[in-house]
Amino acid sequence: MRHWIKGMPAATPPYGEMVVGPDGRLQRLEQSGWTLTYSDYRRHDEWILPGKIRGTNGDVGFTLVIGRWQPGPDREADAP
Repeated sequence: MRHWIKGMPAATPPYGEMVVGPDGRLQRLEQSGWTLTYSDYRRHDEWILPGKIRGTNGDVGFTLVIGRWQPGPDREADAP
């Protein structure tokens, strides 16, 4: 999930569909039974990260709204 939150597919398992916009940012991803849509990208330091992620898996869904990004202590290891 940490990759998904940063607007990237996880390394495994393989993803089914990935839609990237003309700006190179992930718009839609299908992986592990989930369909994720990304929007409201914003710059945080040297990264551009999603501000909203919607996910659905069958009857289950969520909307994650990220108001502020704050890197953890191991900033380099978590870089997108």
